[in-house]
Amino acid sequence: MIALVAFATIASLVAGVAAGQRTKQDPSRYWGFLGAGLIITSAFMIGGYTWYDEFFLAGLLLADPVLRSGKKQSQDKSYRWTLVWLFCAYAIFEGFRAFLFFLETPESGAIQKIRWLVFFFLLILVAQKVRQLHSSGVRPSGTARMITRAGALFTLAYAAVSTVAFVSTGSFAGSQYAQTPFSASNPYLEIFATTAYVTCIYIVVIPAAFVCLSNDNSADRYIGTVTLVAVFATLVAVNTRIGIIFFVLFALAYLCYRAVTGRIRPVELLIIPLLAVVPVAVTAVGERPLDRVVEDLAVTLHLSRESNSLKDIDRQVWFDASFASLNNSDPLHALVGYGLRTHGYVVAPYVQQGFWTQARRYTSDTDVSVEGFTAIAVDMGYLGLAMFLGLVLTAAVAPLRTLGLRGLPLSLIPLGMLASTLVANVFDCLLLYLAIMPWGLTEALGRFREPLIAPEPRRTAVGARGGAG
Repeated sequence: MIALVAFATIASLVAGVAAGQRTKQDPSRYWGFLGAGLIITSAFMIGGYTWYDEFFLAGLLLADPVLRSGKKQSQDKSYRWTLVWLFCAYAIFEGFRAFLFFLETPESGAIQKIRWLVFFFLLILVAQKVRQLHSSGVRPSGTARMITRAGALFTLAYAAVSTVAFVSTGSFAGSQYAQTPFSASNPYLEIFATTAYVTCIYIVVIPAAFVCLSNDNSADRYIGTVTLVAVFATLVAVNTRIGIIFFVLFALAYLCYRAVTGRIRPVELLIIPLLAVVPVAVTAVGERPLDRVVEDLAVTLHLSRESNSLKDIDRQVWFDASFASLNNSDPLHALVGYGLRTHGYVVAPYVQQGFWTQARRYTSDTDVSVEGFTAIAVDMGYLGLAMFLGLVLTAAVAPLRTLGLRGLPLSLIPLGMLASTLVANVFDCLLLYLAIMPWGLTEALGRFREPLIAPEPRRTAVGARGGAG
């Protein structure tokens, strides 16, 4: 296992360095290589570690670092950047608080908590790099195409390993680290995070694939179509409810926009039967029958009153525990939280009480795992939670401000990321932050020149008269 973790870590670092060499030659591809690399590395959990995206980003920044320009450039002074710097600085402050907290409990491994200081330092560097490129007049090119291809590659690997796990163990859960119900674990199969965590990457891949689908280039339409079919089939097979819901919502938003603007192609209407045919075909040979998948979705959307379903009781208890712990704290801790990665200890009593009250289930754990929203709220308090929500909401509004109605589908990306924090602890997923920062991946997808989001070309006076304008 140690050898496998070392190989994956080194491979991620080397891939980042190789990507950085390419972006130095063509800065317009920075967003594409960054997004593609994070798509491939973010969902791996080999050996229980989720740091592979961080090593990729470190390699990218080593090869293509943030440089101080000799000539003075006009910096983007948007309030959104101020919010980014405040959030990252505040997170580093909370990381130091947590480090001091864990120093008093040596069994918790205080040294390991230094990772979070490095994590947000990397985030500051990549944010400054993106801001530097934008201020220099560099605009993203080919981002959607590169992210879509990376998504197709990851989906192929994810589906292949999950299928092997299903054949050998009888459950797709055999490909998820710490999720397998079987006594004989296989470290070469349990290499991915939970299905809810994996959905975080598809919140970026799905819009990118639809962007390619809407392009006039036949090669882009082909890779977009293949990726969308493969992604939807995989999401249904592993029963990733939040992923299925996001796919359907984005598909409907895409079709509605294309229909309203009169740009919809007849072939794109095949998306509607696809949403019905794929689940029927996949569940016919998969782990869960179709009626079970539909019932799970109904429970998730609160459209079912099945009293015997406790599928989401954990997340409900965690969510309630986050506000209970803050509201019962002194004003200082309620405002600034308890420090990064301390939430497991803080909410444990409330989680124990919640499980007993709602499910008559007793747990004696003093350090519990929770989803991302609770982690952010408890670790950083109401102040940190407000800054995080501010980043999400401003990122959702940004495509509408720059592209008008054309940016409506892209606004679902930050909102989808917010939804992912309610079902999985994606606090350590770099894609989450790259999707909500100014000129991050969400707005980079908006620079792809195609009918979905690109503004109509202005017609000059000569062109309006039929000339060559």
